[in-house]
Amino acid sequence: MDYILKPIVIENVVDAVRRVEERIRNNEVIQMKQIKQISRTLKTSHPSNFITISGASRVDFINPEDIVYLKSSGRYTEFYVSNRKLKIVSSKSIGLYEESLDDTRFYRIHNSYIVNLAHLVNINKNDGNYCEMSNGNKVPISRRRYDGLMRLMNSL
Repeated sequence: MDYILKPIVIENVVDAVRRVEERIRNNEVIQMKQIKQISRTLKTSHPSNFITISGASRVDFINPEDIVYLKSSGRYTEFYVSNRKLKIVSSKSIGLYEESLDDTRFYRIHNSYIVNLAHLVNINKNDGNYCEMSNGNKVPISRRRYDGLMRLMNSL
């Protein structure tokens, strides 16, 4: 919004803060909520809506709707996709993908797992909490993230 040159002069700091306050009062500042909404709109309306998964020997292009879940495997991420029998392994961490996935459709249920809520069949509370996914796999839910998942599912 503004910058201050060295050496720092207190009057310059006060003036910069006043200018920022004025811009906020005049609604000239885009809030994070607005940025996320614009991002969601672009993601869903853009015709080339896919994720690029770069592996050791090839690059795959996956529609996010086809992702059943992601699993962290050290520095790698395993993608389980509905229209493929084999998992796709990416050389990027799961955290990088978490940032790019739509947080209204994908939820991190465990430090090692992100699930696509559209592929969630049920939540089993026996034998520890886990999600049964559309491909038949069972994915564990951490105790720490269980309540957040239940709140999200109840709000849908």
